[in-house]
Amino acid sequence: MTDELYFSERESGPRAPLAEEVDSTIWGGVLVLLDRRIADYSFARAFPWNCDDPGRGTIATDANAFWQSLRANVPSLPGNVRAAELPEATTVMDVLEFAARHIAAASQADFHGYFGHHHLEFDRDEGLAALIADVNTLFRRNGLAFRMSDA
Repeated sequence: MTDELYFSERESGPRAPLAEEVDSTIWGGVLVLLDRRIADYSFARAFPWNCDDPGRGTIATDANAFWQSLRANVPSLPGNVRAAELPEATTVMDVLEFAARHIAAASQADFHGYFGHHHLEFDRDEGLAALIADVNTLFRRNGLAFRMSDA
């Protein structure tokens, strides 16, 4: 996602940001954002899956460590985050702050020929800016009265 306006917003203006409750659409969107960042290794700096060759570096995100740490740091999060039970808006904001504290865009560094993978390097500012843009687009499109910032 980006923070650019969609056609309907350019033609009719954005939805009024009046909602203060997180509905299933918004929560589902937040979960997809987290899943995407796990898959593209944006949480690998904080939750590393390291190369089997000691000291060589990080190769992926340890998704299990991410979810365990998230649950420990946001105790109001439902046990099954994908269940029908929706968290309160304050819990969703805590989840997003947790993500913001641990995100860093990943890129491929050196190639490890023996194992056939790349080690990763990270850019915190780039990862945080992308997360903020995606979250704010999701909130704006759904009329949620919250905005995320890097402050």
